[in-house]
Amino acid sequence: MPSTRANAWKFFWGQKHLLESKPSIKTKIRVLESTILSALLHGAQTWALTAKQIKKLHVTQNGMLRILLNIRLEDKVSIADIYSKTKAKQVLVIARVLKYKYGEYAIRDNKEKWNTILTS
Repeated sequence: MPSTRANAWKFFWGQKHLLESKPSIKTKIRVLESTILSALLHGAQTWALTAKQIKKLHVTQNGMLRILLNIRLEDKVSIADIYSKTKAKQVLVIARVLKYKYGEYAIRDNKEKWNTILTS
């Protein structure tokens, strides 16, 4: 997971020119969710997330949101206020959706997969 966090930050700073060009908050969040969070969650379908990893994912996303909105920690703005203002999806919710979609795929595709091997 550390390499995915590093790649997500690389994507984030690669999009810096777009994010600093004064687009709306909605546009910034779309860019964050479509490109940067997909890099952060690359391979999340197969992860067994621990509490420590979940915290690292949240810290990464929260840091990116604060940078997008030009909010520093010294401003004492709670992360709940940031999420309500931006209507951004939390990274754990996105990871769980990806995991469920992968589970559905694994169950449907029963050609020499683990579910047919175990049940036969």
